Amino acid sequence: MVRNFSASSRTDLAWLCDIDVERLGAFGRQHPAARRTANDEYDLATRVIELLADPDRRRAMGGIGLERIRSGLAWWHQAVKLLAAYDVAFSGRP
Repeated sequence: MVRNFSASSRTDLAWLCDIDVERLGAFGRQHPAARRTANDEYDLATRVIELLADPDRRRAMGGIGLERIRSGLAWWHQAVKLLAAYDVAFSGRP
């Protein structure tokens, strides 16, 4: 998901979390401005509670997510890419 969000000019990658410390380090080097944590359940729970207490922020995040789906992540957008990948995979050429 980091790749998807960081590729969008409409999002800022603020936080990275991964149970795999080496992978977290690799992504952290690619995105030095993002904060990092390795499997911090307490922090995740705190952030979820903060989000639950902020209906305006939830609404804004939901709108951003819906727009991302409509503009590129929905199946009808992804199907073309997937079928093209299958064509390459089964054609015997790189």
